[in-house]
Amino acid sequence: MAIKQVDVVISTVGSGQISDQVNIISAIKEVGHIKRFNFRRFFPSEFGMDVDRAHAVDPIKTVFATKAKIRRTIEVEHIPYTIISNNFFAGYFLPTLGQARASGPSREKI
Repeated sequence: MAIKQVDVVISTVGSGQISDQVNIISAIKEVGHIKRFNFRRFFPSEFGMDVDRAHAVDPIKTVFATKAKIRRTIEVEHIPYTIISNNFFAGYFLPTLGQARASGPSREKI
């Protein structure tokens, strides 16, 4: 297991694997000598708003709940951690006028 050879773990999982970070946490706990677990989304797991401070509605509320669960799991396991939350970038949605995953602004309605 590669994790046995390091002192710090930096999670760079994609948004589809956020909940899989519990496996990383389990491995950290099993190894027992990891000094710090650093994670963020799109470092990934914390790109966007701070899930402990944001008030969202579904579908993003469900994503935030998954991220918050990872945070609580780390705390319960007493693993030293750093969370880097670089907040929301309006420029991500600006080119598509708030329509996530669109290739450009709507030409039919705004």
